[in-house]
Amino acid sequence: MAWNMSKLKVCLCAPVHIQPSKKWIDALPDCDIIITDDSNGQIKIDRKNVRIYDYEKQKEKLGNLYKEFEKFHKSSACKNFGHWLAYNEGYDIILGIDSDCICPRDFIERHIEALQGEGCGWENPLKNVGFYPRGFPYSQRNWEVAFNMGLWKNVLDINGADRNVAEPTDPKIKENNVVGGIIPLSGMNWACKKEYIPYLFFLPNFDYKRLKFRRHDDIFGGYIFQRFLKKMKKSMTYGLPIVYHDTEIDQEEDANAEMAMNTCDDEFYELIDLAFSEISPKSDMIRRFNPRFEGTKFEPLLESIKFWKKLYGKN
Repeated sequence: MAWNMSKLKVCLCAPVHIQPSKKWIDALPDCDIIITDDSNGQIKIDRKNVRIYDYEKQKEKLGNLYKEFEKFHKSSACKNFGHWLAYNEGYDIILGIDSDCICPRDFIERHIEALQGEGCGWENPLKNVGFYPRGFPYSQRNWEVAFNMGLWKNVLDINGADRNVAEPTDPKIKENNVVGGIIPLSGMNWACKKEYIPYLFFLPNFDYKRLKFRRHDDIFGGYIFQRFLKKMKKSMTYGLPIVYHDTEIDQEEDANAEMAMNTCDDEFYELIDLAFSEISPKSDMIRRFNPRFEGTKFEPLLESIKFWKKLYGKN
């Protein structure tokens, strides 16, 4: 059954660290918007539907938790504040956009359309004819779609080390696809149903010896999120809406910032898989999520995971 759009409470959340372009502001959709101001007071947007939270306002909302949240400043992971606030304010659908991604006119409609679809746990090679092949488990069929990730044009979200003069500017996708396994979850353009927001947590920057972990916040956090969804038998989709990624890339800078993530990703995923092997799908999964990071290069993340549990520990 299609949702009644007029009754849905929708909120768009965006992390902003420098004053966004007029083009970005003008393209913002007509819904409630929460800006996490990571410039600490420099962001100015004159629109009635926009609320801006600088550090002082974040402190007012987080109270005693604010001190622990400071480690999320000056990184894309600051966006966790907006998601948490929108969740607590009771929005039905929470969307995310980065400050260099221009929303198309049908931004909200495309995301909501995707969230009304149907997913599955395995990849279905007969999806185009409306059937499942022999041996496709019934337990892996007809899953609710909890999250949709839109893509980008102009500048695609690829590794800095992979960039070259012939790289494409169009993802060449015309429809939404069900994720049958795992995908790199980008935090630039997405929509999530309220009840699954607590499981979506972006990890802050951290250093371990000579390794400087940057640009991993949505990728590592997105992997954990997808493992939670699998436990709950919920699906993700990806494709539409496609936003215009209005940015300039420094290939060398991105490649250096991504080096720690790309060097250590297999170890991270293996430790997360091990943690989920010890979790059953109950209501306290976040509290029971205990990755064995002690003595590993990911040990600095343990404090952030404790903070996550304080924010959403009953889920």
